[in-house]
Amino acid sequence: MRIEELHLQNFRGFRELKLDLPPDLAVFIGVNGSGKSSILDRIAIFLSRFISILNQTVKRDSSLHLSEDHININATDGN
Repeated sequence: MRIEELHLQNFRGFRELKLDLPPDLAVFIGVNGSGKSSILDRIAIFLSRFISILNQTVKRDSSLHLSEDHININATDGN
């Protein structure tokens, strides 16, 4: 699976963030406190929910404000 686009709203320090991710992206670089870990955490939460849904068990993460957060992730399987 390749993540092509990431759109966050009201997640941790981000009011709104839209990232178009190039195919050869391997790292996030930025100064301390710029949100690199938050981006990776949100991707991990999305993937864990995706796996949970596939296993027919939906889990909620306590670090989210579920009524406020919003994420769109467009991904491809390479085909």
